[in-house]
Amino acid sequence: MSDGAAAIPPGVIPINPPALSFHTTQPEQFQQLFQDHFYVACEDNCTIREFLCEQMHVCGDYTQRRVQTVFLNGHPVDDIDTARITAGDTVALSSAMPGLMGAMMRTNSPFKQMRDTISLKDDARQEDAPGRQCLVRMRLFNFLAKELAGLFVDNGFYIETDAFQHFVDRHTPDLEQVLLDRDPIPWPWNVAPNAPMIFVKRTVAPER
Repeated sequence: MSDGAAAIPPGVIPINPPALSFHTTQPEQFQQLFQDHFYVACEDNCTIREFLCEQMHVCGDYTQRRVQTVFLNGHPVDDIDTARITAGDTVALSSAMPGLMGAMMRTNSPFKQMRDTISLKDDARQEDAPGRQCLVRMRLFNFLAKELAGLFVDNGFYIETDAFQHFVDRHTPDLEQVLLDRDPIPWPWNVAPNAPMIFVKRTVAPER
């Protein structure tokens, strides 16, 4: 973490973090970052289906065809209508992974008994209505990182400042009209070194 940056408790949405906005026609440039991790706001205690479909807008035919594997805090999920997300949880999504291991991890896999010891079990979380907004950690694996990149850069996401700085330093994404809190920042970007997290979002490019 950068010097002078105070830690934010897990699952808590930062208050007025620095906002980085930009334009790009290549959101897939962020797929490496999305495979590693990023954060999004969601309603505490919602089901995974509610989270994906109603809040992230990842739903319908795409979810059925492409989101073949779901992990909640490292545990394979078989029922996204009952598994619930709370503040600080990690949700990982993947398309079909290869081999027997990949087949075992798929949602409602015919081989799910083979990974019973690590599957998500029914827990004591109450089936109350979703509540306050919280922060959850996300990871997108293989094809989903590329396919959903545009959606998440348009929705906006949170990321530790150091992690984002490391990403742009290593990958030099092709971004235009880069603003930090509405002020242009020159290359090489020095992204809010005194803030623990930033909010990142693609904006519509102005007409030329």
